[in-house]
Amino acid sequence: MLAGMGTYLCCEVLHVAGVHPARRLVELSGAERHALASQCLALIRRSYATGGVTNDPARAEALARAGHSFEERRFHVYRREGQACYRCGETVLRQRISGQSIYFCPACQPHRGGTG
Repeated sequence: MLAGMGTYLCCEVLHVAGVHPARRLVELSGAERHALASQCLALIRRSYATGGVTNDPARAEALARAGHSFEERRFHVYRREGQACYRCGETVLRQRISGQSIYFCPACQPHRGGTG
């Protein structure tokens, strides 16, 4: 998990970067670490600019036009347990890690390598 960011940003960054939340930094490849770092910056900036929306802007706009509430359209995975992942359709899961509820897609964020 990422330290120093709020839980919702951690979940969203890990999802967009394709990293399982239980993986440790030492287990990640250079490409995975690079994706994680660039998504940290991108999603923090997007969230700041949009008042908390981390979802893909086009998707969030389409959901808004379809009548979805702000909370329903703002996230990729955070607080979407039991709903379909926007990217692959797999069911979003919630797991407790280090005392926090973490939301992720098991298909988009496979737990490769390492233990735990």
